[in-house]
Amino acid sequence: MEITDDVEVKINQIKDTAHSQSVIFNIFKMNATFEKVIDILKQTNSYLLVNSLNSDKQFKIRYSHIFYLDYVDRNVCIYTEKETYWLKSSFASVVRSMPDNFIQVSKSRAVNIFQIKQVESTLNGNLILSLTTKEKIIVSRRYVKKLKNKLEKML
Repeated sequence: MEITDDVEVKINQIKDTAHSQSVIFNIFKMNATFEKVIDILKQTNSYLLVNSLNSDKQFKIRYSHIFYLDYVDRNVCIYTEKETYWLKSSFASVVRSMPDNFIQVSKSRAVNIFQIKQVESTLNGNLILSLTTKEKIIVSRRYVKKLKNKLEKML
């Protein structure tokens, strides 16, 4: 009898939007791949409390909606597809509190690796990340190895 690591994937799309989405795993043994998937699913429902850039209002935004973070004038700017928000906090503490799919790519910038579409090398040793929003982010040489390691672990 041969045992394989094949995974059968079945997706049932729920037509009734009154119910919340759910995920059920039927597994024989927990492994690193399933642990990563579960972590990702948990993060999609986790929120960060941020300030609006244009008003005094605060919003809860999902970590999964964040494309990247910048540290500007002692504020952390949070970029989503449509809006920009900010936090009055240290960059290091915000990056430490972010889920594992966020990684620092320069002294003042961190990126959501699930929003990376393409990675390009440059002659000076930096990397250029193309995000799903078509924005380009430069990874400084100091952070290239860390990013490569993180991308390999996430695959």
